[in-house]
Amino acid sequence: MSIRTMVLLSSLICLSVEAKTVRIVTAHLAEEKINGHTFMYRLDVVDGRKKEQWGINGRPVSHVDYDQRILEQELEERRQEREQAYQKQIRLAELRSDWASQAVKKLLASTLQEIERGLAQFNRYELNPYLVYSPTSFTDEVDLVTLKDQIIGEVRQVLIENFDPEQAKEKLSLIQAYPQKIASLFEATVQNAINNCDDPKKLKNWLQMLS
Repeated sequence: MSIRTMVLLSSLICLSVEAKTVRIVTAHLAEEKINGHTFMYRLDVVDGRKKEQWGINGRPVSHVDYDQRILEQELEERRQEREQAYQKQIRLAELRSDWASQAVKKLLASTLQEIERGLAQFNRYELNPYLVYSPTSFTDEVDLVTLKDQIIGEVRQVLIENFDPEQAKEKLSLIQAYPQKIASLFEATVQNAINNCDDPKKLKNWLQMLS
């Protein structure tokens, strides 16, 4: 942005005693700083006679060169301002994109953890012999094994390797329903285990889970 400073010098009255003359001198000085360059205009009026001077960065120039350089620097200054505004928008867009990527990554990781915790319950409570498949959970053993041996591994790779937000979104869309499916499988399996197991200790643990 240009910085414009105008300096107005007071009228000076010079009295020459020897010549017995009075001279009235008025000086006007204007400076403009544009895009790092200092533009100076000076007007001296001596007894009604005008004298003008133009300068750029301390060096005298013609009126034509002065006007031309001012126009060039104002255009360059505006171009730089537009470029700065553009770069600011780019940085802001990148920042927002990074925030969105981090949010997707966290959600994908937390969903994966929820799935792994859910699957771990079947081993912990010795429920694998009593699995009950259904359309609301897993249609069959192949469906469950695909999750364990393939999908979970693919999701881990997305999280571990160079993170790709688009791949993460795809995997998140793929696994979002699994926590509920596992919960449905677990509930039906526990009920089936209670109905078909005679081990008192196991029955006690399973009944406590349902209570």
